[in-house]
Amino acid sequence: MTSPNVTIEDLLNTADTLHETDEGAIDAVVVECITRIDSETLTRAILPQLRRLQSARGVVLVRLVEATARTDLYEALADGLAAQLDVAPSLALEALDVLEGTGCIEARPTLVELRADLDALYNEEATLQEFADQIENEPEDMDIALEAVFLLDPPERDEILDGLAGIAESPNVREFLRRADSRRSSF
Repeated sequence: MTSPNVTIEDLLNTADTLHETDEGAIDAVVVECITRIDSETLTRAILPQLRRLQSARGVVLVRLVEATARTDLYEALADGLAAQLDVAPSLALEALDVLEGTGCIEARPTLVELRADLDALYNEEATLQEFADQIENEPEDMDIALEAVFLLDPPERDEILDGLAGIAESPNVREFLRRADSRRSSF
């Protein structure tokens, strides 16, 4: 637990020491902020910080906006996200999820485009994972899958193979990629 004289800045500094995937610790900081800092002080403190949505601090800020459910914070989060389109995709997606239904996304064309890009990115990753799962679970069809991939245009084929390489954890997918590399080198 924190000391009784803790400030919002103390708590956000604690967030700076965390990794953005440490969900339990991030949630603990959010709970501390909500339970120890009054709503108005919290709002005044986080409003200007929504232009710096990086690392675990950014995750804490987004979750504080969600927890307080204030229109002014939704607007500030939307403006901050629109000004920082280079934040981690997972953080951008979490911020967009918080803003969903507030009208803030639709009012900012850059956020509409960001949402579409992130949806495509995550759908593409899901599709690649499904393809990898198919190769793993049906190794007898590996040659058919390889033929199908090599029917594609080279840039599209390379994108798929590179994507699979990024998620190649299973022996059959690694074998598929080995065969694809061998075939590519014979072109």
